Amino acid sequence: MTTDQPDTPDRSHLLTEQRLPESMKLDATSIPDAVNLMLDQDRRAVEAVASQKPALTRAIEIVSASLKSGGRLIYVGAGTSGRLGVLDAA
Repeated sequence: MTTDQPDTPDRSHLLTEQRLPESMKLDATSIPDAVNLMLDQDRRAVEAVASQKPALTRAIEIVSASLKSGGRLIYVGAGTSGRLGVLDAA
């Protein structure tokens, strides 16, 4: 089976598909520096989510109201996001 599919769009230009420049030589990075890099990226992720607090709050309110009135929450994802959706739903 080949993963080279001509119908697969090139997504290499998307930010989410880029390598983190600071991690390019992770294998040669000291353990303390690697841990600092990981913690810095975790902090940045938390800050990014926190910056969207009003939108996140509203989304939770909408989903909650929908579930209370008999609606459903449908997960869509692939790869890690898909597996996390399945884990959350379970």
